Amino acid sequence: MSEKKIMVIGSSNTDMTVVADRLPVPGETVLGGKFAMGPGGKGANQAVAAQRLGGNVSFICKVGKDIFGENAIRHYNNEGMDTTGIMLSEQPSGVALISVDTHAENCIVVASGANGDITEADIESHRKEIEAASILLLQLEIPVEAVVRAAKIGHEAGVYVVLNPAPACDLPEEIYQYLSLIIPNQTEIALMTGIEARDEEGAAKAVEALRSKGVQDVIVTMGSKGSMVYHQGQATFVPSKKVNAVDTTAAGDTYCGGLCVALSEGKDIIEAARFATASSALTVQKRGGKGVKCYKITEKTGDVVGVKAVTDENEIMMITTEGIIIQLRAQDISTYGRITSGVKLIDLDEGVKVAQIAKVREKVSNGDQEFEDVDEALEVE
Repeated sequence: MSEKKIMVIGSSNTDMTVVADRLPVPGETVLGGKFAMGPGGKGANQAVAAQRLGGNVSFICKVGKDIFGENAIRHYNNEGMDTTGIMLSEQPSGVALISVDTHAENCIVVASGANGDITEADIESHRKEIEAASILLLQLEIPVEAVVRAAKIGHEAGVYVVLNPAPACDLPEEIYQYLSLIIPNQTEIALMTGIEARDEEGAAKAVEALRSKGVQDVIVTMGSKGSMVYHQGQATFVPSKKVNAVDTTAAGDTYCGGLCVALSEGKDIIEAARFATASSALTVQKRGGKGVKCYKITEKTGDVVGVKAVTDENEIMMITTEGIIIQLRAQDISTYGRITSGVKLIDLDEGVKVAQIAKVREKVSNGDQEFEDVDEALEVE
């Protein structure tokens, strides 16, 4: 788990999801199939995603004094995040009604309830916690005034402030100067700037419109295509992972949570976007944004020491409690497309454990070219 604190301030809902062959058009009733109910809300989804991906997360939200609120708090505690910032409201807990079709598209209607009861005074009461965070992650399912106040507090304290402007709404010009990063999708950035972002040229113009307001960096998410990262005047396209999408409901939330985790671990924004993309690809493969199980833990396999996202260009280094180091090329490790107990990479004597794993590049670079080893790179110099 990262030692740097990720503070998430946002909504907590109970998601009620119905799966149907297709989404209804206005005035139409369609018969659905499976029904599921569970914790949701953009703030909660992003907080849970960040926590599950290894983040050190604190969550500030408001829930009602009802069974939905009780279940939500229990769920967040079970996830292991800091819930001391959760407040109780006289309003009922928020609810989201979600319809999902067989092509994984969805439509959502939210009854804000207690989420709409978060005030600027509530945010001020948590000033110290916000100022102590490394990253502040915000969305727009709570009153905009509260979001602006949180962003201002974070900015003035030197916190890296991230806004996912969803659902899209009119934002006061003041907020943009407080943002380190904004993560809209194509629809949201068009609504915010009046510029269509259907292609790279349109997206670039819309991004410049946001940057002119004071935002440092912008990432435009483009659904199944991937995302465009605009950082220090450069645009980098990060393609999506090709998976069998079942439900895209929480893909954007997982992206935001994963991105903040990667940034908290010291990754640059491009690396963080790649990690976020891989994380959201897992999420869409199961109903309700819960992702897929990738590893089966048993008494035989033991506990998980660490998790690393690698490509064929990387090598994996393992260090045992006896000081033995094993290094393997990632491309030489077998892969499986189902829940598995894994592939044995090292034999351990009784009482010896793997203490740490690390990801290293197979090749080294002198800034212009890549080489098989350091000596070869030095010869070119």
